[in-house]
Amino acid sequence: MLRLAATVGSSLDAIYAGTATEEEVERFFKHVRLPNGVYKTTERRRLDDLNAAVAPLLPTGRMLELMDVGVSSGTTTVEWSEQLEVPHRIVAGDLSVAAQWTRLGFADVLRDDAIVYADVLGRVVDVFGGTWRSRLALPLLELFARILPSRSFPLVDPRLASSPVITLVQDDIFVPRPEFDGRFDAVRAANILNRGYFEEERLRAGAANLIRRVRRGGLLIVCRTDDGVTDGSVYRVGDRLEELARLGAGSEVHDLVLAHPWAPSFTAAGA
Repeated sequence: MLRLAATVGSSLDAIYAGTATEEEVERFFKHVRLPNGVYKTTERRRLDDLNAAVAPLLPTGRMLELMDVGVSSGTTTVEWSEQLEVPHRIVAGDLSVAAQWTRLGFADVLRDDAIVYADVLGRVVDVFGGTWRSRLALPLLELFARILPSRSFPLVDPRLASSPVITLVQDDIFVPRPEFDGRFDAVRAANILNRGYFEEERLRAGAANLIRRVRRGGLLIVCRTDDGVTDGSVYRVGDRLEELARLGAGSEVHDLVLAHPWAPSFTAAGA
């Protein structure tokens, strides 16, 4: 464990510079824990089957405008882009996209409202204070992080940050974004509209906001992956929602999505 932590700690400069290996990036994000308790990590290749199912349903012959929400580290967003064979631009949104990096002589701290990652002498600290070492270290690290100079550190895969076709935005799917209404050929919500995360009314509000972002004739893609198995649905958005494709058991919020009295404002496809 000490060896792994030291490897993670030494990767911060490489991640910041965009020169880290995929393995270094993956190890780092396994230690980044957000204030809501969620680790900001994404398994590689977990949505390949979903991408393959969606590809033939997308328009061709023009630039596609796509959105991926709740992207976490953004690894699967990059993979989606790499697997698309048509011109495209992707807006990638997540609630937490950057932290403030404070570098000390003995520690590194990343803070976003609260500490999301810290190491002391190359050893990763449990930011939820699960050990006596972390309970002693965290108040001191919090103090340093608040008062000492810091710089922004992107909490996404460096490949996403450097991609010429992906734009990263801070986004809360439960808050309306009028500038996104009717803008996208497809909106993908992977592993976020989950009953295990939110109550039904919350899910309804999030789904309604995402529907408004899809242009007429566009796609809403909703899925959940567990133990390497993807259950999801691809919907065509028009005067009503039509399920075009299903993976596994389909979306776990399928009934909720179809039952909602949508009233989206559309723009014409290709506008």
